[in-house]
Amino acid sequence: MIGAITPGKLIVLGTRWIPGGSVVNWPKRRQYLSRAGTAYAKLALGIPLNDLTGGFRVYSVDLLKALKLSDMQATGYCYQIEMALAAHLAGAKEIEVPITFVERINGVSKMSQAIVIEALLQTTRWGITRIIRPNADKLHYVKLSELRYWWTGANQVPIPVGAIDTAYCRPVLALHSNDFTADKAISRRRSSTNFT
Repeated sequence: MIGAITPGKLIVLGTRWIPGGSVVNWPKRRQYLSRAGTAYAKLALGIPLNDLTGGFRVYSVDLLKALKLSDMQATGYCYQIEMALAAHLAGAKEIEVPITFVERINGVSKMSQAIVIEALLQTTRWGITRIIRPNADKLHYVKLSELRYWWTGANQVPIPVGAIDTAYCRPVLALHSNDFTADKAISRRRSSTNFT
């Protein structure tokens, strides 16, 4: 995984469910749960990764600096899915490396029915939000200074973020250091715009 690291915004996933990946001494029930959770999250969130419930990862410093980490919502294992979603929305390069996952020898898993239900509900809510308010999740997770263009209007014309203040939202958008103020201004127009 270390060898897969490249400069810039990056997430590297150690992945069990791709060719070359495997699990050892893991109960079939847990394998099914992991595969099903990843399949559902991929479908609901549109993330092209194959082990969204896994925790063996590398996040680049550039990616972490681009995200509003204090605004993460998940409290259980679901944060693995949320971090992958945030990385995807930030435009991070996504790399998967096959790994062999070996079941623990000592201790017990903290996985419970409550954690599974939380992950299902959270992922469903994020998926619905992406359909109804497609810009809201990007604004929630990605710092405004990381957004290069604001796509607006029926013809989806790209406007540089630094110029939006004079074109549409008046004076606050040029203040990239004030993400909260800028996000409020953008949110008033997000129903007809896209950010990249």
